[in-house]
Amino acid sequence: MTDHEFLKHVENKTLPPAQFNHNGHIRLAFILNKQFSSAKATQEVVRLIKGYAESLGATSKFHVTLTCALCYFIFQRMERAQKTQSLAEFMAINSDLISEAPILLRSFYHEATLYSDDARLSFIPPDKQIIPEPYLSIFNTLEVPVCIP
Repeated sequence: MTDHEFLKHVENKTLPPAQFNHNGHIRLAFILNKQFSSAKATQEVVRLIKGYAESLGATSKFHVTLTCALCYFIFQRMERAQKTQSLAEFMAINSDLISEAPILLRSFYHEATLYSDDARLSFIPPDKQIIPEPYLSIFNTLEVPVCIP
């Protein structure tokens, strides 16, 4: 499936759930960051993942802080590579985003902070390491409507 088809399926909420796992989220962020600024890409990633989760009746699975933190890791690495890599190259070079995402997240957040209800519903800045600008400003200004089931 091409990136364009993948994106259309996510937007239309027709992508099979098995294909919208952790790797699917990375793919979505990668595709959108190639098309848009980090600010716009983040807003779209949040909007699309949240909408997809809601369409499956899995609203409680959507986690704003996890989504933003992973966007930060992805966008920062894409910036270093000047957005020239293919998804396959990016995934091969950055395999830790797949296999060690929890370790990366714990290097920025205490578990109690990261897995709190507040962090699930809105962006909470890291309490171990700093996410530098402009990312921190992007995440702090996200407008994420909270949907309580």
